[in-house]
Amino acid sequence: MTDATKNNSNNIDVSGLLADLKRGFLADIPVRLGEMESLILAMERDEAFSDNYESLYRHTHSLKGSAGSYGLHIITSICHALEDVLNEVGRDNGRFNDYGADYWLKYIDLIRLVLEEINKGKDNFVSFEAELSKLQSVQPGGDQYHLHCLVVTSSSLYENILNNLFGNETIKFSFCYDGYEALGRLLTESFDLLISDFEVPLLNGQALFGSLRLSNSKNKNIKTMLLTSKADGKYSRSTDPDYIIHKDKNFTENLSKAIREIARQSKTKK
Repeated sequence: MTDATKNNSNNIDVSGLLADLKRGFLADIPVRLGEMESLILAMERDEAFSDNYESLYRHTHSLKGSAGSYGLHIITSICHALEDVLNEVGRDNGRFNDYGADYWLKYIDLIRLVLEEINKGKDNFVSFEAELSKLQSVQPGGDQYHLHCLVVTSSSLYENILNNLFGNETIKFSFCYDGYEALGRLLTESFDLLISDFEVPLLNGQALFGSLRLSNSKNKNIKTMLLTSKADGKYSRSTDPDYIIHKDKNFTENLSKAIREIARQSKTKK
């Protein structure tokens, strides 16, 4: 490499390049949202429902990841929430219709409103976070969820267990598959309960609880529950879990009992 080439490489304006990329991303968002909106409307008409569902999921996941890479965490949070609803419905167009297309389109509209604020140079999104919490708190039929749980696990087994235990109750479950992603959601979204396996990728359950308690997030003081196969263990620090559910023969019974007790307490408060 010649000295001239070295000087040129050293003079690259990295921050300017990243700013240009971010501007390009923001300029592209309306097109993405238009495509997502069209997919939802096609799903409402029951046109190739499964294919449109898969495409909507890919669009949502891609927008979530891109927004996160540019530090646009409010857009990431909205996409996370939309993914939760997509996961709840799956490819069942009957369940999609339980919510109604208008409900799904509210997530798209919320991103549009956020984008307007970003383009005005604003960076305070507290009101949008509150609006997102309202959307997440409503279930099909308009009833309120009494408990919103974030479940952190590397196994899909718990999704089946929890859905079977609480499928017809006013308890909402959102899932993350590594501790780092979960912490990001906990810092930006609202939850009532954090449930985590002890061993999860990137940030284990114990470290996740500690990080949450030491943060200044809105979820700092929510209830926490550890799922563990360890027969013993001392938990007496302020950052330790409020509930410990051992993976033994009574696991499902104890898990169900603890979550219902927390839901009852939450319902009383609300």
